[in-house]
Amino acid sequence: MRVTREALATLAQQHGPAIVPGGNLPFNRVDTATWVPTVRGGVMRTYFAGLGPEGEGAPHIMKLSTSTQTTLDYLSEDDLASKLRVQVAASPVVAALLVNSPLYAGHLDGVLSHRCRDWLRMDPRRVGSPRPALRTPLTAKAPPTGRWACP
Repeated sequence: MRVTREALATLAQQHGPAIVPGGNLPFNRVDTATWVPTVRGGVMRTYFAGLGPEGEGAPHIMKLSTSTQTTLDYLSEDDLASKLRVQVAASPVVAALLVNSPLYAGHLDGVLSHRCRDWLRMDPRRVGSPRPALRTPLTAKAPPTGRWACP
């Protein structure tokens, strides 16, 4: 992997772009990055600001974080439960290995992963491992009301 990374860095150096590991925009600051102009973004900013210290990481995540999403199809409820348990168990390990975002505003400041730190400073009801995914039985049925509860 190191040889591949060095070859990519050499190629990038010849053409101008920078290859930077991590899950955050490494050269921006939260106070200079622009908001995407959506109604949803305004609602989210108001909500997280109202949380006080528990929501202080939200602007960093909303402005600076990058992500990759994975969609896993499943064949049955048992297959879903199995795949979800593996994903939930593996997620912290994958984050530790790949979400190394040590740069903020182009500088190293001693934080190994700004992205992980900022996610830990989000609404604690919305982040972390979903505990029901680790329980048995796990079902994909909607609650009796037919609606999922969200604060």
